[in-house]
Amino acid sequence: MPGAGLTGLGMLLSTALPAMAAPLDYNYLQASWLRVSPDAAQQDDADGYQIDLSAPLEPGSFLRARYSRYENDGSAADVSALSVGLGMFSRLSESADLYGAVSYETLDRKVVDKASGYAIELGLRMAGHARLELDLGARYRNLEDTPDELIWQAGVVLQLSPAIALAAQYSQGDDDRRYTAGLRFFSTD
Repeated sequence: MPGAGLTGLGMLLSTALPAMAAPLDYNYLQASWLRVSPDAAQQDDADGYQIDLSAPLEPGSFLRARYSRYENDGSAADVSALSVGLGMFSRLSESADLYGAVSYETLDRKVVDKASGYAIELGLRMAGHARLELDLGARYRNLEDTPDELIWQAGVVLQLSPAIALAAQYSQGDDDRRYTAGLRFFSTD
């Protein structure tokens, strides 16, 4: 089970990471390249982009939005997805947060159908030091007329300056694997 491995890795890393880490930031805009690799052998990979926005609300809470759009390499089938939700986090230490989020989700497969529903996410963010952050988590997604899905995810953020970072994420769901790589922009106010 991939989730047990991610959880074990997260627990190991959280004890091994030094305490000199910078506080985790929930105020960012991220632009990423997106690759979707379906598990079905007859389907081609898809490429596109993903935009993530996170904004702090009251202490311990945040607003998060994600928009992605990708096109199947072989059939030119266009898919877009939107997620908007609220999250809360609890600071476990100076360098680790446990977070949870609930979101409204839409998935629009232009040729096939459109579905909406909700997702629940739980994860652990850990700052290795002032420049490195790890994020491990799981999402449960329930969309109308589609099977429920459990998605495992792991990400890394490498801070280049106070305002910009490199970010990458891998996620594995029931039907596909997703890879993102991009830039994360922070507010320096």
